[in-house]
Amino acid sequence: MHDVDEYVQHELVLSAVKITTCVLRKGGSFVAKVFRGKNVVKVIRLLDRFFKSVIMSKPKACRNSSMEGFVVCQGYDPPKDYVPSMATNLRFDDVKAIDLIDYPIKFQHCGPHTWDSDQSYPLNKSKPPAAEEKGRAAAGAAGAGGA
Repeated sequence: MHDVDEYVQHELVLSAVKITTCVLRKGGSFVAKVFRGKNVVKVIRLLDRFFKSVIMSKPKACRNSSMEGFVVCQGYDPPKDYVPSMATNLRFDDVKAIDLIDYPIKFQHCGPHTWDSDQSYPLNKSKPPAAEEKGRAAAGAAGAGGA
């Protein structure tokens, strides 16, 4: 099922890129949600043709187990011979296998360092919660009785 989801999602990115190239000014930015699957390198490689900087980002709000990520593209600069049009046939198949070998992907982890809902964390076992609460109640009672 993930292969179909990834394929459909990447086709949506292609469509978004076509629209973007028709409306975005030179130097502009583009952000898209993508699945970090086996073909994400093709997506990034294609976007590299149109933008000076392409970074894969995974916000902390996304679960670690999720395949989703975001491509953040900055500095729109289309190829000299590119004519923006919805009829343009952009395809990932145009990205040759040789272009994918040892292709580094810039990755930016972002967001506050908070708990991950997919992770299990150890409990602090210094005091059981009930004992801590009893201690606070006893201290409060002792302070109230001494007045």
